[in-house]
Amino acid sequence: MSGCTRDNKRGGVLAAIERAGNRVPHTLTLFLWLLAIIFVLTFLMSVFNVTAVDPATGETVGVVNLVSTDGLLFLLTKFVANFGAFPILGVTLVVGMGMGLCDVSGFFSSAVRFCLSNVRSEFIAFLVAFFGVFMCSFDGAVSMIIVPTLAATIYYSMGKNPLIGIFSGFSAASTGAAMEFIPGFWQVVLTPLTNSYAQIADPGFSMPLMSEYFPVLTGSILAVLVNAFVTIKIVEPHFKEFQAVEGEGGQSDQLTPRERSAVKAAGLGILLFLLCVFALCLPSNSFLRGPEGSLVINAPLMSALENLLFLLFFIPGYIYARKMGMAGTIRELAELLARGLESLLSFLVLAVVISQFISIFDYSNLGKIIAIKGGMALTSLSVPPLAAILILFFMYAGVNLLIMSGSTKYLIFGSIVIPLMMQMNIHPAFTQMVLRLSDGSSNALSPMNPFFPTMLALCVRYDKRCGIGTALSALLPYGAANLVVFVAVIVVWYVFHLPLGFSGATVWLH
Repeated sequence: MSGCTRDNKRGGVLAAIERAGNRVPHTLTLFLWLLAIIFVLTFLMSVFNVTAVDPATGETVGVVNLVSTDGLLFLLTKFVANFGAFPILGVTLVVGMGMGLCDVSGFFSSAVRFCLSNVRSEFIAFLVAFFGVFMCSFDGAVSMIIVPTLAATIYYSMGKNPLIGIFSGFSAASTGAAMEFIPGFWQVVLTPLTNSYAQIADPGFSMPLMSEYFPVLTGSILAVLVNAFVTIKIVEPHFKEFQAVEGEGGQSDQLTPRERSAVKAAGLGILLFLLCVFALCLPSNSFLRGPEGSLVINAPLMSALENLLFLLFFIPGYIYARKMGMAGTIRELAELLARGLESLLSFLVLAVVISQFISIFDYSNLGKIIAIKGGMALTSLSVPPLAAILILFFMYAGVNLLIMSGSTKYLIFGSIVIPLMMQMNIHPAFTQMVLRLSDGSSNALSPMNPFFPTMLALCVRYDKRCGIGTALSALLPYGAANLVVFVAVIVVWYVFHLPLGFSGATVWLH
């Protein structure tokens, strides 16, 4: 993919944020500095014996001094294992291989020009936002790779700045990771935890799944609208100065008869593949269904999704390349797949360091201690229920910048705040909803988001000058808008006592 040119002398607040942020050292340097800071913090906190009591287990949690024999041994003996355990390494390489084939063969560009040549950019903004929120709430975090990549191709082929698509797609998918169009993973994980924490205050308490589904679904719909609005009104004008180089991009690019035929053949391949998957899922006793017949809850389909996504891209990519005479032999196909992975090389370099940072941060217990101390500070406040709810919302969003795992945060915070809110007569389902909306509001802004370097590497493919400041200047408006809208959802449900889910629960416990 050729690069693009962009005016770097724009005015305005976002441009100022971009210029200031891009003065921050390279991401690799930044994480090396963060590693050094963690080493110093753990040393100081161990000297002053800083500890916290885990409310879920009653155990005292102390910081692990990394400036010690044990800390150095952990780094030396777990270095390769930490890299191998990097949460998104496997899925990025597997799905990225299929997507890379579609990219280097030209299928993505041709398919976009074939399908969306006359579509208004406003509709594209809503389309990207919907698929980002919907797909990530359905398939987990994989869409944080897929949606930005496809959105970049769409905008680039339309003659618009591909960074618009990357940032809107990444923000939508990051928000969708905590949202829910289709009830599934988070219902199964969080509701039993909520019940167990609530039973600390009320041993007889129990609530069914989907007890907070209505406001979360509303938040999902509003997230789509907000994402599209911010894209159209803020991000797109901010990145309007753009010119594709070497004559690429733009709606005037016409497909040749051979390209058109290849796109149709690849599209037929996608259709047949999806029909096969649908046919396998259709029987009530399908091997892809869970024990209770669900295609989402405890279903093998969810575990196979990453491989199916690889095939979803590999099949049309191969068909298109074959039709275009680019993959007539296995050797040519292997070369195309290797070329498709070249765009991930910068991500792999970053992943070596970032994987160490995530593992060491978790090993040091810093994040857990900070979360516990924050939760206990909340319990000491004497404020009205709504104020406590909003403080919890913003505190949880802040912790999300340090601990990306939704289940880990909930294990720590839930055991503290759910019994606390029950003392204020707040229903646990409402607290669960508040924490989920808070989680979705700041996912895209978290430096601990393992997909952030992947997104940044994708940006650099199109604009070599793109840095952390460029990403933050675009992502901050999405995060701020999500915060406002999700707070509004919380306040509306609180003020009007609307039902939270199918159980009929409202904000008040009694």
